[in-house]
Amino acid sequence: RLRKSTKSHGVHVPRPFFHLSTTAMVVMEFVPGVLMSEYIEVATQDPERAAAWCAANEIRPKKVAQRLFVSALRQLLEDNLFHADLHPGNIMLLKNGRVALIDVGTIGTMEREFLELYLMSLSALAKKDFNQAADYLLRLCPELPTLQLGALKRDLVRGYRQWEARTH
Repeated sequence: RLRKSTKSHGVHVPRPFFHLSTTAMVVMEFVPGVLMSEYIEVATQDPERAAAWCAANEIRPKKVAQRLFVSALRQLLEDNLFHADLHPGNIMLLKNGRVALIDVGTIGTMEREFLELYLMSLSALAKKDFNQAADYLLRLCPELPTLQLGALKRDLVRGYRQWEARTH
């Protein structure tokens, strides 16, 4: 399912071979590329070598980062099916600026009510309705302090306003 949903994001997930897999191990197609963790290590130690490799493989790091970020948001907010162990060791850089997600042993979904409240809180933030955003955020909390709820909401709204002022 993740392979199918991320295809429209321009992100590759290797095809599993179920007939070769067991309950303890999933066999997937070989993906020719470089682990993001290895790229980061080389880029840190030898930036010129990393830049040359990117040029030779038509990889633009900012474009790759944007693709990964947008895909992660779409997995979470649109598909409600997401790679739940996304770190540089599970991301591969492929030629032509493509990326692949590997080790899909941990996949997540959110409860529909939680996702709807979260989306409404993001919508309220986008509209700069910080009181409404705070209300939605508080509804996402499993337990709330009943004695100081008003103070907590005021702090949240103040935090949202400070965030908006710094990011404007």
